[in-house]
Amino acid sequence: MSIFNSKNRTLRIAGFRLTIDPFLPVVLLLLAWLLSERYYPQLLYSPDNTVYWIMGGVSAVILSISILIHEIGHAIAARKMNLELVRIHLYLFGGMAELKQRPIRPKEELIIALAGPAASFFLAGLSYLVMIQIQPYHDHIHLLAQFAFVMNLLLGLFNLLPIFPLDGGRSLRAIIWSYQKRFHYASVLTFQSSSVFIAILFLVTGVSVFLVSLNHTMWIGFLAVYLGYTAMSGKNELINKPRFSDLIFKIEGEHTPSDIIEEVQAVGKNYIEKCIIPNIEGRTMNGVIYGEEMVAPELVSDYQPYVKEAQLGDYIEINNYSTYHPGLQFNAEYIPVFQSEVFLGMCDANEMRFWLLERKS
Repeated sequence: MSIFNSKNRTLRIAGFRLTIDPFLPVVLLLLAWLLSERYYPQLLYSPDNTVYWIMGGVSAVILSISILIHEIGHAIAARKMNLELVRIHLYLFGGMAELKQRPIRPKEELIIALAGPAASFFLAGLSYLVMIQIQPYHDHIHLLAQFAFVMNLLLGLFNLLPIFPLDGGRSLRAIIWSYQKRFHYASVLTFQSSSVFIAILFLVTGVSVFLVSLNHTMWIGFLAVYLGYTAMSGKNELINKPRFSDLIFKIEGEHTPSDIIEEVQAVGKNYIEKCIIPNIEGRTMNGVIYGEEMVAPELVSDYQPYVKEAQLGDYIEINNYSTYHPGLQFNAEYIPVFQSEVFLGMCDANEMRFWLLERKS
């Protein structure tokens, strides 16, 4: 498994990087059409169909902004936890705040998970205050505020369902993790709990065929299918437990800085600036080279001018807890990893720390 990932082209909003699914505008147009044809004509009379289209279009924008603010809630919480955000991604039916590293404490994961629904409930509250202040109830602004209230309330409640990777599933894992002290064990229990919940929902769907209308049964069944798909999409993230060898990018041949730089460049030209390269003489590390400080991220034969004394945050020594304890800030994304002073290769610093801390727990 490679420790390197490709870059994503992004936009920026409120200081966060944002990516948008190219088909999202199409979905928003479809939503605007449905609202203008099926929803607002039942609540508001107008001889001009343009009014319905405007209401539907504004509502579609309100929904997309609500999803964005939900994800910004996650992002702000992550920033407070000193966890760097890779991007906020808006896709066809939701959004995702993607972190560069996973939280290493249960409390961090719980706070970040609950921050999204909290943002949605806050927007629902604001929308409700606007809604009750506007009379008559069929007023355009009142109806838009009512739509915002209902959508944000549903968005918050839906995400609290105990299905991973929804926020409720992540919160459940954080709680189990906090008590059991083992992340992967908590992850497996969370997947099993999600599966039981979905099975119950399918059972309710079957029973409802005989007790309620077909229309309600179809909606319950649709929810069960969607949640089942959601749970399966997050299964690999939950139950995947990487081996130690999966976390190491091994360097073939000699372990000189030139050899290491060449191996890293073979993966991608832009990764040198994200690395700290060890200067190994014999079996001993004699300083490090900060890739970001190199004049050009290219293979160089004279690397001595770049060599600096190694400090905590520049490397991981598996047998030395001080080199990867939870409060330590690493000085690059990818750093050398040693065991008993033997160079093993390059590693994703935060993933290696997480693996080592999980093993110690």
